[in-house]
Amino acid sequence: MAGPQPQAEVLTESVRVNSTEVEATLRGGELAWRPAGGGNGEGQERRLELESEVLGCRVDGRKLKFATFAASGGGNGKRGGGDGNRRRGEVVVEMENEDAAVRWGDAIRDRLASLGNQYQLLLC
Repeated sequence: MAGPQPQAEVLTESVRVNSTEVEATLRGGELAWRPAGGGNGEGQERRLELESEVLGCRVDGRKLKFATFAASGGGNGKRGGGDGNRRRGEVVVEMENEDAAVRWGDAIRDRLASLGNQYQLLLC
C-alpha cells in the first residue's frame, strides 16, 4: 500500500495583484487573494484554479505574470455571478523582492506539473 502523498507547502505573502495591495495564498492547486486589511466592500476574495484557469506563468523580476482563461464578469461562470463566458487575461502578482518571486514561481510550476496537465503553455 502506498504511503500518504506529501502535502504541498502553503505560501502566504503580502503582494500587489494588478496594482492592488492584497494578501495572497497559494494552497494546493489554487491561488487566492483578498485586499490587505479587509478593505471596505472590496474585500471579496478572488481565486485562480491553476488546473483550469491558468494557461501559464512566468517570472519577470519581482513579478509573476499569469496568462489566464477564466470566467468574466466577476463571477465564477456559474450561478450567482459572471456572464458564464471565459476570456483570456493576465494577472500580475508583484512580490516584495525577486527571491520571493522565484520561490513562488517555482512552487507554481511544480504544482502545474503535478497536476499532469501537459497542455500548460508559457505565454510571453
